[in-house]
Amino acid sequence: MVKINQDELIFDTSRGQLILNKMESDVSHDNSSIYLTPSEFEILYLLLENKSELISKQEICCRALLYQSDLNTRTVDTHLYNIKKKLKLINPDLDKFIRCYPGRGYRID
Repeated sequence: MVKINQDELIFDTSRGQLILNKMESDVSHDNSSIYLTPSEFEILYLLLENKSELISKQEICCRALLYQSDLNTRTVDTHLYNIKKKLKLINPDLDKFIRCYPGRGYRID
């Protein structure tokens, strides 16, 4: 479940709550904070905001990174790899809710 409270987006996972604070660009889980770059933060926020919706790489580029891009770009893949790697630092299973659908896009399950 995703709840939006003013400037926070709260995502309930089976592993606890993941909280994204838009005003401070902060990501926390069970009182542990992780640093995400501004681009990583925007991508994660976009995916959580549209939970269960398949978001294409092109759409991620336009909506989160604010630029047009070729569909062949690996930029989005690289950002998502880094996001998942950082999420694993605070909980080894936390990265599993971000799913890749090759040739189609990404989605939060």
